[in-house]
Amino acid sequence: LARACVVRAEGPRSILDFHWLVARRGEGVERFSEHHELTMFTRRQIVDALDEAGIDARHHPVGLTDQRGLFVGRKR
Repeated sequence: LARACVVRAEGPRSILDFHWLVARRGEGVERFSEHHELTMFTRRQIVDALDEAGIDARHHPVGLTDQRGLFVGRKR
């Protein structure tokens, strides 16, 4: 199994193209790709969207990963 990823940014979007090679004994090599487009939002945009959905949320800078933090919310 091998994977290569090409990433680029277009405005608020991250574009990811994953390229896969899967080798199986006696079956040869299969090649396929996946295209992902992810929109990036500010912390304020996320909190505002959660608020609009009826969720009180806070961002904790130290969450499951050091660089992303964690949003914790509770439905009103």
